[in-house]
Amino acid sequence: MRPLILDVTLSIPLQTVYDAFISPELLQQWFRPLGMTVQQAMSNPTEEGKFVLRLSDDMNNIHTLEGYYLKVIPNQRLQFTWHWLDEDHKSQVEINFTEINEGTTQIQLKHSNFDDEEDYNLHYQAWIMCLEELSVVLGGLSAQH
Repeated sequence: MRPLILDVTLSIPLQTVYDAFISPELLQQWFRPLGMTVQQAMSNPTEEGKFVLRLSDDMNNIHTLEGYYLKVIPNQRLQFTWHWLDEDHKSQVEINFTEINEGTTQIQLKHSNFDDEEDYNLHYQAWIMCLEELSVVLGGLSAQH
């Protein structure tokens, strides 16, 4: 199965964008895949550190996403495992951060190891929604998906 690759340019400083991906407080504000909301977030952004997000859907069902950081290069790269606890399947995410200029950041997000086309499409839709919400929360977008 092909990897999902998204390139997004945000009119937001690099440090702010990077922090949004590792800060539990910021993740709760923008990470809303398919309309879910983060009820609880924990992140230890060190290699072999763990993150856990507990999300609720519109029916108040709780879904838990967890993963382990495989590579952490501050303000440059995050690589981590991705596992919804109500599913057997695990995938992997890699995010590269590039400062275009002092107030502009490019993100390249690569999510790989999907089960099938349906899984790929769900994650594509969810990441688009999340990145758009990220731009709203942080206040700047000139997006290219």
